[in-house]
Amino acid sequence: MIEVQGTLEPTSDSSQCPACQQPRAAGDALCPYCGVVYARYKPRSERIVQRSQASQPQREDSPKSERSASGASSGGRRVYLSDAKLESFLIYAAEALEAGLTFQQFTQGPFLTTLPSRLQSQFKAFGKKGMSLPHALEAVSLLEASAIALLQIGETQGKLPASLRVVAKRVELRRRNRRALLGKLSYPVLLVLVHILVNPLAILIMQGPKPYIAAVMRPLLYMGAAAFLVFWWIPRINPNHVGLRFLRTAGAYLPFFSTVRRYNALAVFTETMGSCLQAGLQLRTSLKMSCSATYHPAFENKASMLLESIQQGSTLAEALESIRAIPRDTLAMIAQGELVGSLDQVLLRLGQSYTEKHRAALNGSIIAIGLLATVAIFGYLILSIVSQWKSQVGTLEGQLKDVFKQFQHLTK
Repeated sequence: MIEVQGTLEPTSDSSQCPACQQPRAAGDALCPYCGVVYARYKPRSERIVQRSQASQPQREDSPKSERSASGASSGGRRVYLSDAKLESFLIYAAEALEAGLTFQQFTQGPFLTTLPSRLQSQFKAFGKKGMSLPHALEAVSLLEASAIALLQIGETQGKLPASLRVVAKRVELRRRNRRALLGKLSYPVLLVLVHILVNPLAILIMQGPKPYIAAVMRPLLYMGAAAFLVFWWIPRINPNHVGLRFLRTAGAYLPFFSTVRRYNALAVFTETMGSCLQAGLQLRTSLKMSCSATYHPAFENKASMLLESIQQGSTLAEALESIRAIPRDTLAMIAQGELVGSLDQVLLRLGQSYTEKHRAALNGSIIAIGLLATVAIFGYLILSIVSQWKSQVGTLEGQLKDVFKQFQHLTK
């Protein structure tokens, strides 16, 4: 049931809901079956006219608390935990909870000694305060918003250990994907390194080692700085950091990455929404969790707009028409699920489908980028080597001409 702020009086004395035609009790402000607020209900024809008049959905000025449902601060550094250790931590926590331990008892166990000292003290403090494990993980920003939402849903259903194992599987899959990504990008990186070392060889032969070292030092420092950002700095900053939010937003519009980001956002939205509805959470809470968990500009800050449309009598599928990133066939499947009463199952199946599409699109993008990078680096390497040697040969040729002229002058 949708939460309603304030007192809303029904607009008519009809005995049926104007949207779903279910019985309507006198004095009710909203329908207990479909969630329509009677005072805000508008006929379908009027809603269609309003949507057609607006060329683009207006961006709402939602408060900061709604923009970040995870509740984590938008600060910079956080405690870093590798995916392997995070996966082990989640599995061990699931086993501890299945054994009947509380989170406070779990924080006093021996497994925390494998974590960084700062993280140990934080978890122990949260356990003494009576905080639950999902909220503790949310506070330290170890997991993305979609995983936190899944754990909170599992806690609501009394199935937190199973949710922890599902999130651990996600972390394992992410670790494998990153390893595959590094493996596919290692060849272009190796070509760049070869180019940096081979291109100035003419300087080494003609001028000696010191000029050669000076020529290769700057690009090597650039490569080291890039590796530092990718492997050390980015994993340690908060997921809500303005830098990461900018990269995620930019990725939604860049070639090769826009399709990957869209499929990932659709997978997260449908899976989180389906899990929330299956757990019996309120629609307001479900929409906030699902939209904020995507980290995609097409979904973020849209929860209130979708909820307003539903309160006016729209179905979920009709409200989602305002999000252009959702394909028409997906909207049709959601509408069918609402019609037959299996919306949660339809959303979960869509989540699995879009997860596979995201994985395929990611692999395709990595292969395409790798091929383009290989061709570009090979071409640039050949041109640079030829140009460098041509320049050195030209310099040597000029020196030989000067020597020959001097020799001719002496012989005369």
